[in-house]
Amino acid sequence: MPVSTMILLAGVVAMFAVFAGALAWAEAQTRNLTTGPAPADFTDPPKRRSL
Repeated sequence: MPVSTMILLAGVVAMFAVFAGALAWAEAQTRNLTTGPAPADFTDPPKRRSL
């Protein structure tokens, strides 16, 4: 494999890694990471009507 091809391949892989890191960082910034008690909406199962 020529050296120029390996350099190009390493650049493409590095750009995908940077993009994946940016997506992970953005998700961590927008996710609700509170450590307190969960809201009541998420703790109680939804109530179903009987037929």
